[in-house]
Amino acid sequence: MLAAGSDNGNAVRELVSLGANLNLQHPRTKSTALHIAVEKTRVDVVRVLLEKGASIALSDFNDRTPLHIAALGGSVEITRLLLAASPEAGLAKTREKMTPLMLAAMRGHTDLVMLLTANVKNVNDVDCMGNTALHYAAENDFASTVAVLIEQRADVDKKNKEHVTPLMNAAGGGHRTVVRVLVNAKANVEAANKLGVTPLMYAAIGGNTEVIEELIRAGAIIDAESDDEITPLQFAESYGNNEAVELLKLAQEKQLEFGAECLEAQS
Repeated sequence: MLAAGSDNGNAVRELVSLGANLNLQHPRTKSTALHIAVEKTRVDVVRVLLEKGASIALSDFNDRTPLHIAALGGSVEITRLLLAASPEAGLAKTREKMTPLMLAAMRGHTDLVMLLTANVKNVNDVDCMGNTALHYAAENDFASTVAVLIEQRADVDKKNKEHVTPLMNAAGGGHRTVVRVLVNAKANVEAANKLGVTPLMYAAIGGNTEVIEELIRAGAIIDAESDDEITPLQFAESYGNNEAVELLKLAQEKQLEFGAECLEAQS
């Protein structure tokens, strides 16, 4: 295992020839030599281990396979090697039911996401909380990753177990560019979670005025109410987000003015 962490493929090859167990797992972490080589980004060692028959399916104590480790690290070259050895490796799930694609999206490894989407059956696969790769990319403000996932037919309105959508994640985090990408992909700006909270309410809670503007421009209802009858303005007020409060008040005034003009034109 120590040799796997080095950058000496020849040393690993020699150890294998002497009868070293390629698939020996650490008694505590359950990691194999392949896990370690992948984590250390030792491309030559990974190549040798795969050539000599190291298992890609063995998982560590978190049920992470070497491909999960590669997805977190972002190495396209190592990921290619692992997928070439076992195309089905992309389907493996951790203890939390997370796929390599989800982990790559969570870290914003866009090139890796492009590679992995070609090797999965369902880009909308969910983890134990019902989150997809798109949820994680949106939550962590990786706009380019979000765009790639949408190109690969990720469901922009997919709800997790709490009925939270990727747009809600982006709005709550104040991620304006991601919000814009999702809105342009026709994400539902009026979707609501289990408590009736909409993306605009998430933005009001976070106090991000740029996101609030994006959502209002996309047609979000300014005076919508949650299940507890709380409006975006009231959320902003309760969280002390003064700039958001002023923006939402101004938007309400403009909406009232527009409504009055329409009524006047009809009379």
